Amino acid sequence: MAEKILTKTEKEDLIRTVPFWWHTIDFGDGVVSNGHISKEIHDLISSSFPKDLAGKTVLDIGTWDGYYAFECEKRGATVTAIDNNMHKQNSKGFEIAKTILDSKVQYYDLDFFDVPKKLNQQFDVVLFLGVIYHLKNPLLALETLYQITKDILIIETHYIKTQDDTPMARFYPGKELGNDETNWWGPNVSAIVSMTKAAGFGLVEVFDDYNSTPEGGRLILLARKNKLAKVESITDEIKSQIKQNEITSRKINDSIFNQKKYKLWDLINYEDKDLINCLYLTILKRWPDQAGFNFYSTSLKQRIMEPIEILGHIRYSSEGKKIGVKVAGLKIMYSLYLLRRLIIKFLPFLKPLMDWTTDVLRLSGRLNTIRQKIDNCNQKTNQGNQQTAKQEGGKGYLAKDFFLNLANTFRGPSAEIENRLKIYLPYLEKIKNEVNLNPNILDLGCGRGEWLKIIKQAGYNALGVDQNETMVNFCKEQGLTAVTSNLFDYLKTRRANQFNLVTAFHLIEHLSFSEQMKLLVEINRILTPRGLVIIETPNPENLSVANHYFYLDPSHKRPVPPLLLDFLLKEAGFVNQEVLRLHPDLGWTKNNTDLNNLVLGPRDYAIIAQKI
Repeated sequence: MAEKILTKTEKEDLIRTVPFWWHTIDFGDGVVSNGHISKEIHDLISSSFPKDLAGKTVLDIGTWDGYYAFECEKRGATVTAIDNNMHKQNSKGFEIAKTILDSKVQYYDLDFFDVPKKLNQQFDVVLFLGVIYHLKNPLLALETLYQITKDILIIETHYIKTQDDTPMARFYPGKELGNDETNWWGPNVSAIVSMTKAAGFGLVEVFDDYNSTPEGGRLILLARKNKLAKVESITDEIKSQIKQNEITSRKINDSIFNQKKYKLWDLINYEDKDLINCLYLTILKRWPDQAGFNFYSTSLKQRIMEPIEILGHIRYSSEGKKIGVKVAGLKIMYSLYLLRRLIIKFLPFLKPLMDWTTDVLRLSGRLNTIRQKIDNCNQKTNQGNQQTAKQEGGKGYLAKDFFLNLANTFRGPSAEIENRLKIYLPYLEKIKNEVNLNPNILDLGCGRGEWLKIIKQAGYNALGVDQNETMVNFCKEQGLTAVTSNLFDYLKTRRANQFNLVTAFHLIEHLSFSEQMKLLVEINRILTPRGLVIIETPNPENLSVANHYFYLDPSHKRPVPPLLLDFLLKEAGFVNQEVLRLHPDLGWTKNNTDLNNLVLGPRDYAIIAQKI
């Protein structure tokens, strides 16, 4: 126990002595460090750790503020943490955190390559999180890790996406990655897996990835020295986590496995790892072997193969031909995908058009999935199964969490959306400088609360409004302020000149024209003079958006072109409009051809306007 129990004020005073926190650490009493890395990312990475570490030794390399070291200590481990503070913006965070938490973690200011000689021991579990791409010699680093690891190695790293699974890495000679000159390498998944095996580890498995973009993302890798054991047996806890994550993260209808005939879209309705398991179970009538699972999982994540290609690859394999399962519509669709590959190979200038065609085919399948869900719910309602509708929390026929699930599936991970929304922070600063105090901010259609979270992290307060109770509850669970209300009912209750900033991200496209004008007029009414409004919406100048992506949300009414929204804002009394075209596809530049602009151009746009 601590010699002295610190008060909330004492904890806050200690935290303020650290100029920059990398980790978000909960110190109790509602005191949390304002870390660069979010709690959601911490939770995801920590989920790859064994739950029970009692009696185990853990080495946390590159510990920084020590979040993961302290987390392993909570799970019962004896923990050693090292870092080389020569390159850190601050080295005080760990000391302060250790003091507040009364931790027994042993800390060393030590270069990683000196660990074998200076510490002279092996550790049951070694954490190598966000480190490897900072080292000029990654293979040498992995060989060093093999020396000091007794059982499990957990790696978290930046990775790149490539056209095939040939092991390769991108070299960053300057500040190309994250504007950080200490970032040297960007391996693809195959490269980091292959290098880890080449260093001597017998078992290497991708646990999860996150912050994924068309160019790359972040990867969590599990490795083990024992070649005889199965990956799932790393520990019983990780076994259950991997089983849940890779095998049964979503229930697959067991009744379909014994059929001999299927419809194409019935089989590729599943996502990611569930898709691979479903295809093996329906086409080959068995669970996937580890090699097959790894190959197709990597191909999916890096978009080397599309779901239809994987289905065709499995169905027309020698094993698949022997079993002879029939899939209606597969032969022609699979042939089209193979033709696409040939066209790209011999006529590469047509690749943007082929990619757009692929998106059309893929999105058609996803829309079919949504239609099937809605039809199924409608059927239940029409049959008078009120009990079922009640259990689903349906308002009519949609399950209560339908739109939250829809956002998670098609809008993208919250962390990715938060990254995108940071572009608006300068406007927040502009408002603060204008009013010389904390601005009063209202976020209409707050959804999952990404913008509310960014505002809170920036030190401001904001209120979110959404008519979807599940979304609002999701916000509240994150400690954000939000209310459940109809948009216009809420605006009626607000007084004139009340807010300095009003935001509406991906809201206006859900409204009819008359409602759009009513919304803009009401926003103008409740804004203070010189107050700002920020409206972001899908950009119909991009054909993929206008014709396909837009309709992934069944509640969308119609796209709003930038010229029209700019005109409507003027009609509602706003001035000084600024248009931002956002989120183009990979490969787009401002000097691209008209075709590329239409297919690869910005998928969203925003207009920032000011009240007179």
